[in-house]
Amino acid sequence: DQENPIGKVISYNKEIELTVKGTYADIPENATVRPDAVISLPTVWSRGWGNYSWRGGDSWIAFIRFRPGADKSVVNARLNDLIKKYRPAEDQKVVGYTAFVKPIRDVYREEPDVKRMRNIMSILGIIILFIATLNYVLISISSLSYRAKAIGVHKCSGAGSGKILGMFLLETAIIILFALLLMGLILLNFRDFIEDTTAVELGALFSLDRLWVPLLTVAILFLIGGALPGRIFARIPVSQVFRRYTEGKKGWKRPLLFVQFAGVAFICGLMYVVMLQYYYVLNKDLGYNPKRVVVANTDFGNKENQDYALTFFRGLPYVESVSSADSHPVYSYSGTMIQDESGQSLFSSRFCEMMEDYPKMMGMVMKEGRMPRNENEVAINETYGEWMHWGTELLNRTVYNSGYVCKVVGVIKDFRIGNFTNPQAPFILMSTKNFGNCVHVRLKEPFAENLQKLNKVSADAFPDKTVDFRSMEQMIKESYNSLLSSAPSNGN
Repeated sequence: DQENPIGKVISYNKEIELTVKGTYADIPENATVRPDAVISLPTVWSRGWGNYSWRGGDSWIAFIRFRPGADKSVVNARLNDLIKKYRPAEDQKVVGYTAFVKPIRDVYREEPDVKRMRNIMSILGIIILFIATLNYVLISISSLSYRAKAIGVHKCSGAGSGKILGMFLLETAIIILFALLLMGLILLNFRDFIEDTTAVELGALFSLDRLWVPLLTVAILFLIGGALPGRIFARIPVSQVFRRYTEGKKGWKRPLLFVQFAGVAFICGLMYVVMLQYYYVLNKDLGYNPKRVVVANTDFGNKENQDYALTFFRGLPYVESVSSADSHPVYSYSGTMIQDESGQSLFSSRFCEMMEDYPKMMGMVMKEGRMPRNENEVAINETYGEWMHWGTELLNRTVYNSGYVCKVVGVIKDFRIGNFTNPQAPFILMSTKNFGNCVHVRLKEPFAENLQKLNKVSADAFPDKTVDFRSMEQMIKESYNSLLSSAPSNGN
């Protein structure tokens, strides 16, 4: 029997002890939020975590359960007025705010990755099943020349059209049964590969609430693959047993063969294009160099501990360089509202605080100017200058950033924020002398072996913290899982 977890004390990042007060059932994979554990918001706010304000605090996901028959449009019509009533007046001058409610099911279905996967997999699945069924029908009908006499013998023995049709349905059922058994063996033996490729667990694909989909598909294939040739053979006259049969014209085969070859060419072409796109985006210049870079999120506390940690990592023989920032570009950055001189909001820009040597360590290119040195200075990327319509003269411009007024002292070349499915975003770079938050380490070769060493010595050196380094290149690959899943002939 499993031990009751209620009342057990667990450690959050080796920093805070939390008591387990309850358990909940696993959330299905087709959900927008799938946490392994949840912490109440009062607990979060009591520790000073997160942003609980009208400026950025809207990142919390709110859920509303309506009463049966309630009209959601009434809530949407009044929601913005309600927010306007409680928002501070000064915030309303800085940042615009619009809110609305929509069904959770629609939120998931309308996610770009979900829609892309649904469309691509639907097209591939329909075409593959259609070609397979058409191929079976073609093989069955092509055997008419040498099976016609056998059908005639069955009819001479008293078999009617229904009996002949039943023979072909049974034959089709046996073939489908063996195909399903083979499929089951393949799924069991290559489970890890299939789950990694499709980014979905097999248990979710064949759960009881959606098992009707594959069963309905098999039933349709059974009817088409068995009924069509069965009806054709059932119409063969008894006299066929007494005459020589010649196949006659073969022109009817050519359209079927054309459809088959066209379908196969389409599938191969589509998969080839998807794989080319996948390898293209993985090898395309990101504007920074992620090779052999690993990252870990941790806070070292005061300045003395930060300096000790920085010296520790720099002193490791298999470490090439070390720096840190608030976050890393693979998972994007936080946003901030940009205003004009009058305080009118213009657009949302990404921003990040970095140590002075971070851009050089990451291979980012400073086009002109220098790194910021205090809180009144910033560097911007090229896209920021374009969105502000500043032309080529970007240095010494003024940035109005959510109430802060900063001077542009540097221009960094555009680098990829997120992956290539995201549009290039404007970016503000600010300086920090603090080491921590998101630690970046570039390792020497052999990479995999040195990553294991780094995680081991980090755990020993900082036993009161969770320091778990992950490969940045691997995170980039994982960000394209939806694209990779569209080409099932390849794995990560």
